[in-house]
Amino acid sequence: MFTKKHLAVVMLAAGGLASGSAFAAEVCTPGLLNENVALNTLVGNTCSQQDKIYTSWAGSANLTAAAPSVNILTTPVGPIDLHIVSIPLTGAPIINNTGVQQTYTLSYTVSVDTVQSPNNYITAVTFGFASPVGLVAASKQVTYAGFDQTLTVNSQSVNTFSQTMNIVDTVTLAPNGVWTQVNNTFVETLNAVPEPASLALMGLGLAGLGAWRRRKA
Repeated sequence: MFTKKHLAVVMLAAGGLASGSAFAAEVCTPGLLNENVALNTLVGNTCSQQDKIYTSWAGSANLTAAAPSVNILTTPVGPIDLHIVSIPLTGAPIINNTGVQQTYTLSYTVSVDTVQSPNNYITAVTFGFASPVGLVAASKQVTYAGFDQTLTVNSQSVNTFSQTMNIVDTVTLAPNGVWTQVNNTFVETLNAVPEPASLALMGLGLAGLGAWRRRKA
């Protein structure tokens, strides 16, 4: 029997769907390989470009207050694709005019759409930044497949072999410091084959799983 209680539950669920609070919306344009999107639009939502899915966008309060835009670019280069995420846009720097040192953070997750491209992997990440005035420190934390690497030098790279990773960019500016741009370049290898070291790690993991199962049995 359909009671008033059931009706209330249905109406509550409908309200949640209408508000969109429970679901991330797609905010990028399908097929577009060069797009500028406001950070505050990306936060809590999803941007898909080619076979890349960018999710879990978040920024520190001082960064979202600055309301910068993010450029997301895909450049095919033969057997690889370059995926570049840049913040803020060229010509629109973030300026620390608070009178005190400020630390800004941006985080997001980048993943390969494994339904569309099951054999593509992110095989390298490069950290680039430009801050001509008042830079105290800049870093990029890359977390993937059980590894955690921090890059602190301009143009520093790390080799990876993963279909998903979490990125945390941190920039600290002195008073009146200027943050011109941070660039994250992801090298995606098409139809990649795991390197011997990656295969060895996978083998060790499978061997460990087998031993655990035997002990459990």
